[in-house]
Amino acid sequence: MINGLSYEEVEKMVKELTDSAAVIVKLNESRNIQDLSDFAATVDGYAKYLETTVTLHKDAEDALSDLARKNSH
Repeated sequence: MINGLSYEEVEKMVKELTDSAAVIVKLNESRNIQDLSDFAATVDGYAKYLETTVTLHKDAEDALSDLARKNSH
C-alpha cells in the first residue's frame, strides 16, 4: 500500500498515465509543439516513477517479511 492506495490502484494509474502520454504524443505528431512534447514526457516520466515506487515497496515488503520469518524462528 502506498499512501492509502493499493498497489493495484497505483498500477492502474500508471497504465492510464502511460496511455494518456502516448495519446498526447500521437496528437502532437502533426503539430510538433515543444511544450506539449515536454508535458507528455513529464507524464510518462511520472508514470515510470510510480511504477518503480510500487516495485520498491513490494521488494521492501518481501525483505521485511523474510526478516520477520527468520527472527521468529
